[in-house]
Amino acid sequence: GAGLGENFKAAMGSLCTEIGYDPTEGSYDASTLAQAVVDGGCDSVVLISYATDGAAIMEELLSQGFSGSLYGADGLADAALTQSFTDVAAVDGLVATKPRPGESSTAKSSFETAYAAAGGNAEGIYTNETFDAVNLVAAAVMADSNDDLRDDLVSLGSSYDGASGVHTFDSNGDVQGTGYEICEFSGANFSCSKIWTASGGVSGK
Repeated sequence: GAGLGENFKAAMGSLCTEIGYDPTEGSYDASTLAQAVVDGGCDSVVLISYATDGAAIMEELLSQGFSGSLYGADGLADAALTQSFTDVAAVDGLVATKPRPGESSTAKSSFETAYAAAGGNAEGIYTNETFDAVNLVAAAVMADSNDDLRDDLVSLGSSYDGASGVHTFDSNGDVQGTGYEICEFSGANFSCSKIWTASGGVSGK
């Protein structure tokens, strides 16, 4: 989450406070972290965390009277997050983003059908992306045209029709992706009613 945090800071400029911590259980004090937010006079919190530490911090924020907005990334954008809470009232109002599934395609539906039949949950975060990444690397190894997998990946990664969408690598080896879902907890209920894409910004689903 450090990279995401640095990019957020660069985009937003001045922050009321910034707190880093080791998310390993037992390595942080959620009460102290929440108190720093309250002491900083913050009216919103961006939690770049996992479920367990994020839940602990949100519960402490609630107990210490914080009433501002809560935002998170893919580590918190899951209906199962509520299982990490002792008091689910603390998650109410959390807005979190997660990668948007690719458009419907034969590759996407074939993977999701096969994955579900094998007992997997196709709604999991980065499931389709991981499948595509492994397939691309395997295909590059099989091609191995000049002992440089990077060249083979570039060749294969041009309008690659995968389970997570149609992708083309740019000069940095990145793909544009298909955007993000914007999700929210209303009480313990989780829904994703909006999306963000690089070309269209924020819109309803």
